Amino acid sequence: MQRRAQPDEFKVLQVYRVSTWLRRIYPPKTFAIVLSISIFVWYSGPVGTYEAMHPLFRGVYWAGLIFGAVPFARMFRLEVARRFPGLSPWPQAALVATGFSIAYLPVVYLATYLAARWGLAAMAPLATMWSTVFLAAACAYAIRTLVLMEGPPEPAPEPQPGPVQHCRLLQRLDPGLRGALISLSVRDHYVDVRTSAGEASLLLRLSDAIAETEGVEGGQVHRSHWVAWAAVEEVERDGANVALRMVQGPPIPVSRNQRAKLVERGLL
Repeated sequence: MQRRAQPDEFKVLQVYRVSTWLRRIYPPKTFAIVLSISIFVWYSGPVGTYEAMHPLFRGVYWAGLIFGAVPFARMFRLEVARRFPGLSPWPQAALVATGFSIAYLPVVYLATYLAARWGLAAMAPLATMWSTVFLAAACAYAIRTLVLMEGPPEPAPEPQPGPVQHCRLLQRLDPGLRGALISLSVRDHYVDVRTSAGEASLLLRLSDAIAETEGVEGGQVHRSHWVAWAAVEEVERDGANVALRMVQGPPIPVSRNQRAKLVERGLL
């Protein structure tokens, strides 16, 4: 018996819940790295924060800056990966750490300035602030690079929609995310790439992403979505709406002018 899709399931691809966003931005490895750095800088109190700040406020100050830097750093890393796809891990980490520390410095300066005006901190020289941000970013990306290069691979979730493919698009992803391709979905200027090993966002057009799926049998079923046929579990209908239930992730809506593809494959 087929399960009828609920109306709100067709909206889940457009409205991302906070919990889903947090899991994507702070996966376990990232959370552990950021938490470790936050504890270290809280304890050491760089740029005069040990003497100038109460321990409790110092913890909030550094944790806020470091955890708040993660989404910003993630976008910066994706942009570097898009512009320099052939760059090896260590030069990429150095480039990201340098560029990010320069771009994030105004945020650190503003936070410190406001805290100083409230009498909760003392201003440090701009060069000292930048070097602190750079060292924290360099440390985080060095740990991340070592984990990706030397750490044991995480087991892929089950079930998998067939063997891992080797299309060009997967080479843009972190090694730990190069599982079997499931779907591509447009979100703002990004394409969310879902594989059997997880999900990542790439800054490129959907048409360009689809062009790099050579070797994977799939099709565009909506102006904002592409699916791998091997990953389709079931076709769901709710009145005039049609969606594809995948082996992982939310249902993928199918537009009216693309339903002929489902008919050709015997899915509809």
